[in-house]
Amino acid sequence: MKYKSSEQRTQDYVKRFDRDSVLTSLIDNKEPIIFDVGANTGQTLKTFKKLWPESIIHCFEPIKEFYDTLLDNSLGYDEVSCHNFAFGDTDKEEVKFYYHEVQPMLSGVYQLNPNSKDSIAINEPDLASLEKGDFLQNANQEVIVKQHKLDTFVGYWDIPNIDILKLDTQCSEAKILKGAEETLEKTSVVLTELNFYDLYTRNLSFYDIEQYLKPAGFKLYDISYISKNPLNGRTDWVDVIYTK
Repeated sequence: MKYKSSEQRTQDYVKRFDRDSVLTSLIDNKEPIIFDVGANTGQTLKTFKKLWPESIIHCFEPIKEFYDTLLDNSLGYDEVSCHNFAFGDTDKEEVKFYYHEVQPMLSGVYQLNPNSKDSIAINEPDLASLEKGDFLQNANQEVIVKQHKLDTFVGYWDIPNIDILKLDTQCSEAKILKGAEETLEKTSVVLTELNFYDLYTRNLSFYDIEQYLKPAGFKLYDISYISKNPLNGRTDWVDVIYTK
């Protein structure tokens, strides 16, 4: 039997192998230890607990309003710990975080770019159900959060290993990996978002994260999700999975 064309195979694989099915194929453990960094209100927590009901999950969310909701949403699960601070490449009691009132889930260590050509909210606000100027009016509000390195936290808690390290932190993923040299040595799978578009004053490339992942033995396993921009057709961001 002849193989299908590359395009046909890709279409078939996309239907069969979504992010969750890829992750479950990689984790041969009913009680995986999972770090959910950038947990927001617990969306990924819910998914992880559905896939692995007996998993041990640490959730990290520095934005207080999201953390409070995350805490409430975690109450129905066993073996879940929630932590109200950010990760980065240094340990600091106070670091600047930029809060965006209209879309707070975009908050992070980098400011929104007011000259973005990729942002729907800035260039076509009506498509985002916003009035012109609303998106930026209360953006980039400085708030102070606590920050740790992953290595510091993992060492303090004496975490033996991490099965899945999930990162979704609005372009600060590379900084977090920089502070995780020892942690990556005992991590099996890294699931991270990569932002390519110009929504922030900083974006990421594969090199930015692979300079920390490759020395620890990681290689790209899958691009598990691609977000396309309806304004110009470019790829805004992707979810990628790295394994050893």
